[in-house]
Amino acid sequence: MDFRRSSVLLLVACACLAVTACEKQPVQIAEAPPNPLATQLSGARLDAARTALEKNRRDEALLLLVSALKADPGHTEALQSLRVLLAETRWHYPAARMDAGLPVEKLVLSGTSLWAGVSGGYQPGTWNATARWNLATPAVEAVLFPRPAEQTQALFLSPDRSKIIVQRGTPGDFISVLCDAENLQPIRNLGRYPESCSVAAVTTFSPDGLLIAYPQANSGTLTWQIADAATGEIIRSHEQPKTVIPLSARLDRQHLDILHADGTHLKIPVSPVEEIASSPAVSLPRESGDGFTLNGNVAEFPGTKMAPIRDGAAITAFTLEDGRAVAATAKGGITVHRLLPAAKTTGRDAGPIHFKPSMLAPLTLLAEGLTGLKFDEERRSFTLLAEKERRAAIGGAGAVALPGLDFSAVVEGILSTPCSTGQPDAAFLLHDRISRASETRRGFLALGPEASSAEPSSVEKIQAIFRTGDSAAIIAAVREIPAKDPAAAAALSLALEAEHPEWISAFAEGKTPLPPLLRKLAASRIAWLEGNKAGAISLWRDGFPDLRTVRRSEDWDGWETVDFTPRFAEHFILIDQQLATFELPADASVERKKALAGRLLDPDTARSIGRSRHAEACLKAAQDMATDKDTAALALELSVRARELGAPPVPGLRAEATACTTLELYQKAHETWISLITDQPLEEQRSSDYAEAAYLAFENGNGDQAMEILNTGLHRFPEDADYAYRAGWISLLTARWDRAHLYLTAGEHTGFPEEKREKALAMLAIAASECGYSEDAAIYFEQLAAIDPSWSEPDPPKADGWPPELKISIHQLASPPKAMPVTEDGLMLDLPPPDGRNIDPLAPLDPVPMVEDVLPLPVPEEPGGIDLTRKPIKADDIPSLPMPKNKR
Repeated sequence: MDFRRSSVLLLVACACLAVTACEKQPVQIAEAPPNPLATQLSGARLDAARTALEKNRRDEALLLLVSALKADPGHTEALQSLRVLLAETRWHYPAARMDAGLPVEKLVLSGTSLWAGVSGGYQPGTWNATARWNLATPAVEAVLFPRPAEQTQALFLSPDRSKIIVQRGTPGDFISVLCDAENLQPIRNLGRYPESCSVAAVTTFSPDGLLIAYPQANSGTLTWQIADAATGEIIRSHEQPKTVIPLSARLDRQHLDILHADGTHLKIPVSPVEEIASSPAVSLPRESGDGFTLNGNVAEFPGTKMAPIRDGAAITAFTLEDGRAVAATAKGGITVHRLLPAAKTTGRDAGPIHFKPSMLAPLTLLAEGLTGLKFDEERRSFTLLAEKERRAAIGGAGAVALPGLDFSAVVEGILSTPCSTGQPDAAFLLHDRISRASETRRGFLALGPEASSAEPSSVEKIQAIFRTGDSAAIIAAVREIPAKDPAAAAALSLALEAEHPEWISAFAEGKTPLPPLLRKLAASRIAWLEGNKAGAISLWRDGFPDLRTVRRSEDWDGWETVDFTPRFAEHFILIDQQLATFELPADASVERKKALAGRLLDPDTARSIGRSRHAEACLKAAQDMATDKDTAALALELSVRARELGAPPVPGLRAEATACTTLELYQKAHETWISLITDQPLEEQRSSDYAEAAYLAFENGNGDQAMEILNTGLHRFPEDADYAYRAGWISLLTARWDRAHLYLTAGEHTGFPEEKREKALAMLAIAASECGYSEDAAIYFEQLAAIDPSWSEPDPPKADGWPPELKISIHQLASPPKAMPVTEDGLMLDLPPPDGRNIDPLAPLDPVPMVEDVLPLPVPEEPGGIDLTRKPIKADDIPSLPMPKNKR
C-alpha cells in the first residue's frame, strides 16, 4: 500500500511540473516520437473510412476518421479528410416516431400528411389498407377500406395533392383505385396497368388537377383513358396494340402526349372530335430513379452527399421530400427525419490545421450525435444509439471548433426540436377499420377489456331473432342494430334469403347506409318478391356486375363481414330464368314466334331488360325466324330493331338477307348481301356471304357479277373447302364449267370434309368431263363409283333433285361410247356383227389403235359460249373484285 501511495505522489508532482511549463510557453503539440503501432492503426482506420466513403456510408466514415485521430492525433491526412467530410455532408435527425402496427410497404409525403400502405402479406387472415397520418398530431385521420391478403404496389399523389392512386392486389392481379387524398374515399377503379409500366411513369394529371390520363391493360390491347379527375368519368379512349409499351406521359388541357419504348410519339387530343397524331420521337426520356436504395435496415443515397438513414429493423418503405425523409419498417415503425443544415464555413482560409488532443472528446460526441452510431474500438463494429443517447451526445459535444467550420446551427437545430412520439392509440382508426372488415371484432384491438366469451355476440343475437320468424321483432331488431356493427351484414344476408320483402325494407331505416350495389340488390329482391319481375330485372339493365371487381373499388364499411356472393348468385339465377323467356326453343311454333316478336317490338321492353339484352334478343329471334316464311317478315323488323339498339350490324344484315330470300325478295336480298361484303369489316365476313351473294346475283340474271363475287371469295378464302364446294355447285348450275372445275379442284387440294367428298367427286367428274378433261373425269368417276356403285345407274338416287343436264353428264361417264377400230391408214374396218360367243368386237382385233390415237377429236359446240377445250384456269388468272370500302 505504501508503494502505491508513493507512485501516485510521483505522478502528481510530474503533472504539476508539466502545467507550470505550459503556462510559461505558447500552446502547441509536443512533437513526441511517433508510436509505430498507433501510426499503423490510424492508417488502417483511414483506409476503412475511405472504403466506407466509396459505399457512400458517410456516418461510418466519420466515426472511423475520429478513431484514426484517437490512435494518432498527428495524422494530418485523417484530420483533413474529417474536416472535408464534416463540411460537405448533409446530416439528419429524427423529428417524429409512430407505430402503424403492421408492416409498411409504401409511403408518400406532402405537407403535414403522410400516406402509408400497410399489409400483412398474401397469407389468409392478413389485411391491406392505406392510412393518412397527420404528422402534426401525429395520428391516423383517414383509412382506405381494407382488402384481405393483398399488398400495396404503388402510391401516387396528384400534383395538386387532392387525389391519390393506390395500386394493390396480388401478383399478376394488381388494380389501381383513384381516391380522394384527404378522406381516402374511392372515386373510380382504374383497372389494371400494363405489367411493364409503373403508375408514376405513365399516370399523368393536368396542371390544374382537373383531368387524369392513364393506360388500361386489356386481353390483347392497351387502352389510354382521359377522364375527369373528380368523378372518374371517361372523356376519351384510345386503343392501341399491347406490344407498344409506353415510357412516359404528359397531359395538359388540350393534349395527352405519350412516348413509347420504340421511339414513337403519340398525341391524343382531349376533345373526342379531334384526330390523333403519331410521329417518331425526337429523343427518349431519361429514366430517373427514386434517388435512394434500400439495403436491409439502411437507406442509402448513391451519388449524393447525404448521410445514410438507419433503423433497428429492415426498412421496407422510404420517401424523401421537402427537407424531410420518412423511413418505415417491416415491424410497422415510422420515423420522420429532418435534414439538418450543413456546417457553415467561416469564409477565411483556415491554413494548416493543428489538432489538439483535447478536441477528441467533444469531436467524438459530435460524431455520435450526428450519425446516431457508436463505434466499438475493440470489436470494430457499429451500434445504433437510442434517441436519448444521441441527443445527450450532441448536448455534451458543446461548441466543437474546427478551423473554418461552424457547427452551432447544426447543434442548435437538433437541441431546439425534440423528437415527438405518437400516442399508443395513434393508429386506432386504422386498426378499428380493419377490425370492422374482419369476420369478428372480438379481441382484435386489445385496447380495452374484451367481452366475456360466454356472452353471445351481436351476430349470434340477430341470428336467434331471425330464427323465430317474428316479423315485428325482426324489423325492430334490424332498425336498432348499431352503426357499422357486423350484425347488420348478417341480418341482411338472412333477409335476402327469406321470402319477406318487409324484412329487407327495414334496412332502409337502419343506422348503417347500404353500399350502392347492396342497395340495388335489396331493391331488386323486394320488387321480385312483390311480383314486379319487370321492375326487378330493370335494375340490371346494364348486365350483372362482377362482385369481386366491385368489392375491390367500393367501401363497404360495416357490410364486409359477410360474403354476399351466394345471395347475388341466387337472385341472378331467377332473373336469368325470366330473361330466358325472350329466347325461342328449337321446336317453337309459329304462334310462339309471333308472340315473342310482339314482346320484343314493344318499346317498353328495352326499359325493362336494358338495351344490350334487348338488342341481343332481337337479333337472336331474327336469326331464328328468318328461314320460316310465316315469320320472315317479323325477322326483318327484328333485325332492324336490333341494329337500332346497338347490335353488331353484320349478323343483323345476314338475318335480313336470309329473310328477304325466304320472302322471295331476291333483289332486296342481293343488295343486302352486297352491302355486307363491301361495306363491313373483312374480319367479320364469312365465305358463305360471298356464296349467297353470288347465288342471288344469278337469280337476278347477273351472271358476270356472280362470277366476280365467287372469284373474290376464292381469293379471300383460298383454304375454305366448303366455299369451294358451294362455288363449284353454283357454277355447275349455270353451265360455267371452267369456273366449276377451278373452284372444285381448289377444294380438292384443300381437302373436302368427309361428309361432302362423295358429291364433290361427282361435281368434279362433271366439270372435268364438260371441260374436255376426259381422263380426269374418268378417274373422278372411278373413285365415285368405288364409294357407291349406284352412281352408275341412269338416275342415281344420290343425285335426286339435280338438274337433268347434270344427271346426263354422270350417266355418260357411267356408260362411255365405244370408239370404232381403224386400220393403220385411218380407214374404218367393216366388222361382222357380234355373235353370242364374242360380244366385244374389239377383243379379237387387239392391238388395233383407237380413233383418238390417230385422228384429232372434233371440237364440240360451245354451250353457253364456253370453250370446253381450253386449258384449266388457274386461280391467278381470275380477275378479282375491287377490295371493299373498308380495307383491312
